[in-house]
Amino acid sequence: MVHNTEAKMLSYGLPDKATKQYRHSIQNAVVLSQTYDSETIDCRHLLSGLLQTRNGVAYRVLQNLGFKTDALADHLQSIPHSKGTLDEKISQDAIIALRRSVDWMRSLGHLHLDTEHLLLAIIEHEEIQLLFAGFDVVLDDILHE
Repeated sequence: MVHNTEAKMLSYGLPDKATKQYRHSIQNAVVLSQTYDSETIDCRHLLSGLLQTRNGVAYRVLQNLGFKTDALADHLQSIPHSKGTLDEKISQDAIIALRRSVDWMRSLGHLHLDTEHLLLAIIEHEEIQLLFAGFDVVLDDILHE
């Protein structure tokens, strides 16, 4: 089921333009949602997936900003997840983030969809903005990195 859900999530973007790291982040998000028996895959899962993709641009950007990625990962794991059987249910917010990652790729003039585009899209989500603000990181910081 991981492959079906991953393929469905990639279909919201440009799968033929997605880098290996972007795909790996998506796969991580799916696996994490299954690990927590979550009813849906949401932006928190996408962010957790990015944090597990340590060779991705997004992870390096956060590291360069002095962001404590391990602390964020621990915090994300401590947030209660809605229980249920995951049946390729992707939250509307996650779908928007996946689509916005393509917009970011294009607006930056990049040819490939990578983890930094997904990070920029995820941080537009209000819940994630609040979470990042608690760690003193805002969208402008990421854009300038």
